[in-house]
Amino acid sequence: MVHPGIDLESVDLQNPSVFEGLKVKYDIPDQYILYVGSTRPNKNLPNMLRAFARLREISPQFQDLGFVLVLTRDRFIADVIQVIKEKNLEHGIRILDPVSQAEKHALYDYAQLFFFATRLEGFGFPLLEAQAQGTPVVASNDHSLPEIAQDSAVLVDPDDVEALAQALKEVLSNHDLRKDLIKKGKRNVKNFSWGKTAHRILEIYRHLM
Repeated sequence: MVHPGIDLESVDLQNPSVFEGLKVKYDIPDQYILYVGSTRPNKNLPNMLRAFARLREISPQFQDLGFVLVLTRDRFIADVIQVIKEKNLEHGIRILDPVSQAEKHALYDYAQLFFFATRLEGFGFPLLEAQAQGTPVVASNDHSLPEIAQDSAVLVDPDDVEALAQALKEVLSNHDLRKDLIKKGKRNVKNFSWGKTAHRILEIYRHLM
């Protein structure tokens, strides 16, 4: 299989004023976890929200932690809003419409971790984008994500809310684990450069000819 690549050239070129603008505009907390994607059922957002709520139940030190959702809104947004209300998360959640590349990079850069416990993921670009920014990742052990992440992320059953909450707690609390995930993530992203993608496609053409 030939994987697509990810642009690594601009990820570290951050302008602090970009994040400050987002922080003021959306009232983003000083510490937050991040999700980028849609609200389609395979994205598993209701379970991620339940895990976030459970994290705040079992770990009082994370009562002020926010959860920033950068969403392409679709007809499933009502399911997300329902869980937010059921779990009394209105004051912890920030829902942003799709943002610019610079703004997205800034959100990755300042996030405590990237939460991506999706199902049936075709590839998983956001996981790699987060790792490119040096953001630790908690993701699901479903479908393509284990192949993409290898050992560079904490992978959890997307249907196990308690396990997801415990994974969030561990990554947020364990400094050594965070450092290790950041290091492995940076290394993992290098496997998905466009140069390597082009090289593999060229090898296939040569083999077929």
